[in-house]
Amino acid sequence: MLLPNDRETLWKNLCLIGEMHIECVVEISRTRKRLYIMAWDIYANRYHVIELYHKQADKLFKVCEENFESVMKMLDFKHNRMFIRHHDVLMSFERFQQQKQDQLR
Repeated sequence: MLLPNDRETLWKNLCLIGEMHIECVVEISRTRKRLYIMAWDIYANRYHVIELYHKQADKLFKVCEENFESVMKMLDFKHNRMFIRHHDVLMSFERFQQQKQDQLR
C-alpha cells in the first residue's frame, strides 16, 4: 500500500513490536479522512500499514488515553502482518462503557 504524500506526521519513533520484539520505525500520520499507522521492519526491510478512518482512530486513541506510545503497544505481528491487538473489542469500547454507566444508575 502506498501512503499519500499529503499526510501529516503526528508521531514517529523506533519501537519494539509484539512478543518477538521486532524492531521497527513506527509512524502515525493522518490525512483529512484517514489515519495511518506505518511500521518499517528494519531487519526484514518491509513496510506494514494499518489504515483507519478518523472515527475508528478516535475510538482507539480514546481507549489508549490519547497516548501514541499506548497505541504503539497495541501493535503486534501475526503471519508477517501487523495488526492491532483486540481491535474488535477496542472498536466496541463505547458500547461497553455505556452499558457500564447504565448498570451504575
